[in-house]
Amino acid sequence: LGGPLPFWSPCPPDGSSPGFPAQSLRAATWNVDLEEEFGVAVGEIAKALDIHITLLPSINILPWLNWGRGQESYGEDPVFSGKLGAAAVRGVQSQGVMATAKHFLANNIENTRWYVSAEFDNKTLHEVYLKAWAIVVAESAPEFVMTSYNRAQGKWANQDPRFLNILRERLGFEGAVMTDWFATMEGSISTSPRSPFHNRTGFFGNGTSVLDAGVDMEMPYCNFDAKAVRGLASCTFADAEACHAGNVLDRAIARLLRAKLRYGLVGSAAPPKVEPDPPLHGFVRRWNGLPDSNVASYLDIIRYRRLALTIAEQGIVLLQNKGPLLPKLPSETKSVVVLGTPKLLEQGDLGSSAVAPTGGVVSVFDGLRMKYGGRRVRHIENVTEDVLGDIRAADLVVLDVGLSWRDEGEFIPPGTGGDRMTLGLLPQDLELVSRIAALSTKVVVVITSGQVVTVEEFADAVPAIVWLGYPGPMGGQALAGILAGEVNPAGRMPSVTPKRAEDYVPSGVTVEPWEGVEIRYPHSHGFKHMWGAGIVPRFPLGWGLSYTRFAHGAPSLVVRGRGADAV
Repeated sequence: LGGPLPFWSPCPPDGSSPGFPAQSLRAATWNVDLEEEFGVAVGEIAKALDIHITLLPSINILPWLNWGRGQESYGEDPVFSGKLGAAAVRGVQSQGVMATAKHFLANNIENTRWYVSAEFDNKTLHEVYLKAWAIVVAESAPEFVMTSYNRAQGKWANQDPRFLNILRERLGFEGAVMTDWFATMEGSISTSPRSPFHNRTGFFGNGTSVLDAGVDMEMPYCNFDAKAVRGLASCTFADAEACHAGNVLDRAIARLLRAKLRYGLVGSAAPPKVEPDPPLHGFVRRWNGLPDSNVASYLDIIRYRRLALTIAEQGIVLLQNKGPLLPKLPSETKSVVVLGTPKLLEQGDLGSSAVAPTGGVVSVFDGLRMKYGGRRVRHIENVTEDVLGDIRAADLVVLDVGLSWRDEGEFIPPGTGGDRMTLGLLPQDLELVSRIAALSTKVVVVITSGQVVTVEEFADAVPAIVWLGYPGPMGGQALAGILAGEVNPAGRMPSVTPKRAEDYVPSGVTVEPWEGVEIRYPHSHGFKHMWGAGIVPRFPLGWGLSYTRFAHGAPSLVVRGRGADAV
């Protein structure tokens, strides 16, 4: 095939690796053009690193808000998810880099993803869980699709031909299909004591099962393609039609070769290695306080940081602003007290899909000091008697609370990610909010999380609440600009905020989907379900406040001009 299809290479070790906000925060911008611009940037960076395929975007919606990888989702609505996903794919592929839409199909539960079965009827399958895929395929034509680990309707998503036939024949997908890592290793599925396949073997079919289903490429630590190749050795080529292994391998190789031909990755058409920056670029980077880089010019890195800042500014959501407390202009603010974890800006998932930026991070504490001045911003780590007066006297009290990679994200035991066990804040955060709300009426609760966090325990006790999401490396600067009134809040939540977890799904659908191995998936969930059932949310889908004020009154008629020229 003319060499491998490289997926990644190590990020530059010199601190020049750019980073961007999580997908859920980008969704909160509700800005298709901005998501496409993000995709362009990812394509540019991949090309500079000699990477030919990117493993994004995730097209999976949120039938449960506590899905551990909700930060890799565009939210609850399949049409909205499809539109934004298509934009990301278009942006990446416009740079001559292949995009991978993932994970097909119904990958919405994390802790039991290796063996859980998504149970739904065909109406729900087509109207809800295939809808986003249909839009992405039609509007962006991703070169690759990655299958999921789980089962759907009792069948393995990466081994039942029916699902991939729908993808190709009904939705019109013309690219190649890959598995996820470890996806066809029986050992990865049979080791869990809760798995229905615990300590079993032979439940994964024969050597060509994955190829028969329409998968073209197995990712590392899978073994079915190797079995097919071994089977090929026993074929009699005098009767090629009788050699099933050879036929399905030919089909897969043809699709992969077609992808390489489309992107100029075969033979003499393959792109050359990226040359180091000219010496002058390195000097200018150092002059601007940026590290040396051998993969991108200083102009690129600055532009990516600006893009990350723009996305964060447009995606951070002002959920509540009584009074209004905000904005707090620097010229009118003498003291700002910050509590919680403002010096550690969480970047979200630390699983296999995570790459932490090495090019510098502006934390909440850093951003506030930049905006209000270092002497006026104080971080209080421990609430003791001697600091209570400072908290009471502060013009603004910022509580930086929320989740991290330990609480949600890709489940890689022990201790990394998994589904969220609760939709609310952690107990220690709730205790902090309660204590500080009793001391000050100028509190803004800033929530870090991959998706919605319920706020019923404290919404009536504090004037302002901000959803920070996982805002990327420039998140602290973006937040400070919003609090100070230099940036008008523009983010809108991509999922409804219920008052209770059970409000989000219909009766009879579990709110703890990780507790079973065959899970009923809802036809309607989130705002669609709540609207139909008459359930009032705390914040509806698309909720987000701004500082703009609107006024309207009785209409009036104004006549300009006279006679025939009157208007």
